[in-house]
Amino acid sequence: MATIVEKVEQYTAKCAELGMTLPGWLLARAAKACGPALFNADAETVAASDTTELETVRDNFVMGKLGLEDAETAMNIVNQVAEEMTDFGSHKYRAVFYARCAELADKVDMLPEVE
Repeated sequence: MATIVEKVEQYTAKCAELGMTLPGWLLARAAKACGPALFNADAETVAASDTTELETVRDNFVMGKLGLEDAETAMNIVNQVAEEMTDFGSHKYRAVFYARCAELADKVDMLPEVE
């Protein structure tokens, strides 16, 4: 089984390949926020074409973990990230998605610290 460090390396490489710049420390914090979902092939990615899944990301992550209170603003962030990650194809990695949401919401401090 892969480690969080290996997953972060994978995400960093994919971001670099597709021209998305996210710092490794931010990806590591977002990866930690994902918990065991990182190690489940289905849960590791966000299905951006599924409105229900995007609403779940909005409700559980952007509003729940990051603390945004306005549902419309939170959904705008989620939709913007989904659009930015179009080039990722079907592999919109959840940790990358979450890191970018936190960045856009200016809430990176809400992600868990990594030892």
